[in-house]
Amino acid sequence: MHKIIIAGMLLLLVQQLQGQIFYTEIVQSDLIATHFNDMDFSDVDGDGDLDVVIAGFREDGLYRADLYFNNGNGIFTRSLNTNFPPVFIPSIVFTDIDGDNDEDLFISGTGITDEGYIKLYTNEGNGIFTEFPSSIFLGLPVNGYDADFSDIDNDGDQDLCLIGGRFLASKHANLYFNDGTGVFSKDTMSNLHAVASGTVDFSDIDNDGDQDLLITGMSEDLVSSTKLYENDGTGKFDVLNSSNLEQLGLSTVAFTDIDGDSDQDFILSGRPNTSPSSPHVTLLYKNNGDGIFMETANNSINQLSFNSLSFGDVEGDGDNDLLISGGAQWTTDEITKLYLNDGTGEFTEYLNSDFEPIRQGTAVFEELNGDDKIDMIFSGRSSSSQALSIAKVYENQNISGIEPEISNSIIKSYSYINGILNVSLSGKYENIEVNVYNVLGQILFSQHYLNIDHLQIELPSQVFMKFLMIKANNKEIGLIKLMN
Repeated sequence: MHKIIIAGMLLLLVQQLQGQIFYTEIVQSDLIATHFNDMDFSDVDGDGDLDVVIAGFREDGLYRADLYFNNGNGIFTRSLNTNFPPVFIPSIVFTDIDGDNDEDLFISGTGITDEGYIKLYTNEGNGIFTEFPSSIFLGLPVNGYDADFSDIDNDGDQDLCLIGGRFLASKHANLYFNDGTGVFSKDTMSNLHAVASGTVDFSDIDNDGDQDLLITGMSEDLVSSTKLYENDGTGKFDVLNSSNLEQLGLSTVAFTDIDGDSDQDFILSGRPNTSPSSPHVTLLYKNNGDGIFMETANNSINQLSFNSLSFGDVEGDGDNDLLISGGAQWTTDEITKLYLNDGTGEFTEYLNSDFEPIRQGTAVFEELNGDDKIDMIFSGRSSSSQALSIAKVYENQNISGIEPEISNSIIKSYSYINGILNVSLSGKYENIEVNVYNVLGQILFSQHYLNIDHLQIELPSQVFMKFLMIKANNKEIGLIKLMN
């Protein structure tokens, strides 16, 4: 006899299902696999989902820079109407440079004949990009770029910090002020340490309402550097004492609040020098709220370089988890791993994931299919692939964000005979989401309905025990336990 589970049992079951992390691949036919790459996301065509630009090195020796349109379900189609320069070791950033409320595009990197590119493209509002001429970047050294945008002088537009340079040659680290129309002028107030092969990242580290700066990389004499700079609110930056921070090049940084205390912490990964025997380092630093950082103890995260770092709340529990990929530069030492945050900034590897390991690539958390869950996309080199480089998109199918007040008030009655489930609802609902899970929490069936008061669903009879979850108007929950 079928019974609707009482509230306490419902809560227990949902908690059990919430403890499972389920990602399934969204098969792509158009994504071109690259390594030594970068990517960034924006809704470039105004249809409510995130599109992506990916640039990097393809296995056949060609460089790429492509725009892919999202169909809303996490399936990407390559645009044939772009003319971005194909680049190697690029920096890709979407931001609104001209104040017209759509996101424009910054691309830098090295071309196939070793020419350097630093280019700005304005978005015409429909995913069509036009190159925005800017002579201020001409003549800069062309390798090892990274860039970040932020409003550093609080005038309402996006300014730029750019690092880069040639190997064993001149390096630079410069700030550029935006006049609000996309025209940039070079800063003359701040004295930033010139590096390449690193990361530049803006964040308000001292909670004073302006954007401070972290720069890592290798200087001209190949000395690793990690430096914090404090913004005085006008866009003038002064270096802070960073002696307690690991000095790293070939490095990556990501900021987020890892411990829920409303300030910006960060993770730093890279190498102390370019020697083949140089160790790989991955460190977490917690902020005391005033921009003073201390390395966390009991760090169990893989020690890597040439890697990618991304934060996102994959469980829907209110804290940011970590996606990390990378390895040694020229070997098959490579990983793609998920680490779950306990809410205090302590990360534990989730051992049940089976993502393909990559190195020399990019792995990113983003919401890609409109269900408000954090999906992931990555591209890089993988020794597990005969093609060497791979590109994958994974959909988050976790049960998350369910309120403790679980109710069956939306379910009036139901019957389940010979694999056919009929459910009568307590009224007509405009938006119904139905998911059927097995005992492991894996989805067997998923469907959305509009303006209905009755459901009829054919379910897989070979699965002995199933759980039907109904969500109406994104609020009310009904849950039924089904047994064949």
